[in-house]
Amino acid sequence: MQALTSDILASLLSSKKNVAICAHLFPDGDAIGSALGLYHFCKNKGLNVTVVNPNDHAAFLHFLPGDEHIINHEDHTEEAEQVVAAADLIFILDLNDLKRVKGLQSAIEKNEGATRVMIDHHQEPKDIAHYALSRTSASSTAEMIFDCIDMLDEVDQVTPELADCLYTGLTTDTGRFKFSITPRVLQVASVLVEKGARPTWINQAIFDSFSEKRLRFLGFCLSKRMKILPEAKMAYIYISQSDFRRFNYHNETTEGIVNYPLSMADVEMAALLKEQDGKIKISFRSKGDLSVSDFARDHFRGGGHINAAGGMSTSSMEETIQKLEALVKSEIQPQLEAV
Repeated sequence: MQALTSDILASLLSSKKNVAICAHLFPDGDAIGSALGLYHFCKNKGLNVTVVNPNDHAAFLHFLPGDEHIINHEDHTEEAEQVVAAADLIFILDLNDLKRVKGLQSAIEKNEGATRVMIDHHQEPKDIAHYALSRTSASSTAEMIFDCIDMLDEVDQVTPELADCLYTGLTTDTGRFKFSITPRVLQVASVLVEKGARPTWINQAIFDSFSEKRLRFLGFCLSKRMKILPEAKMAYIYISQSDFRRFNYHNETTEGIVNYPLSMADVEMAALLKEQDGKIKISFRSKGDLSVSDFARDHFRGGGHINAAGGMSTSSMEETIQKLEALVKSEIQPQLEAV
């Protein structure tokens, strides 16, 4: 992949007509925020642009401007694949491996005439695009979309709608500005607010709009499905398929639940294990310099950032928990004791 420069990006945006923007499976706030932010930027340039994602995103993110125009491949397969096939420019956002777009991977690879551009902040990017902006030090892909606009010297073109979208990506991937904070992050947030982003409205829409069912499900997870390993300063929550059925909690998001164990003073690492599609999907979080990315990559076929990563297991929940506890005690506990 060739590095994406301002000249290359400017040339692409001036020479291409049909743009498809794709984010990862189960898109989070950063994936949706960055995709819709780029959507508004391209649309304002007069391009024919569509956001096409592998599946739908959480209901609490549907408030964003332009959300109604997103096509998800799972529910509208033919339409989504037609958009990808017609594109002469495909942006791949917030992911570094085409496996993370699931069914869209084949459609993207079939369109050999389209130029692909990857913009992402995760570690170990795969060679999946012609051009790439890959920076693991970035807080979010939303920050990187702003950087693209900035390097084109077009920050003056940022509209309130675009600002709302990028601010959403920024605030969700930094945990409401709790981690990955640099002077640049705060500078970008400030400019977005100047351009019309609405922090109070965005925070209320995302964090203060839970349903009663979500709160009761969260209470169950914390009271009945959380286990603490005090010697290892680690806590995890496990959710089975029967738990999801009990609360009729099938399509709702579990995003953010993993952060609750980490809020305890003596916990340095947290995990959420959920049984889904015959696999155990795992989210990891940590504090300070404790890398859950290395842990997820080495043991659970995953990866991510130092303090936020994901992985998976094809074993049963019981076997996965046994493996997790053993590894935490043999690898994480000694690290923390050495500090």
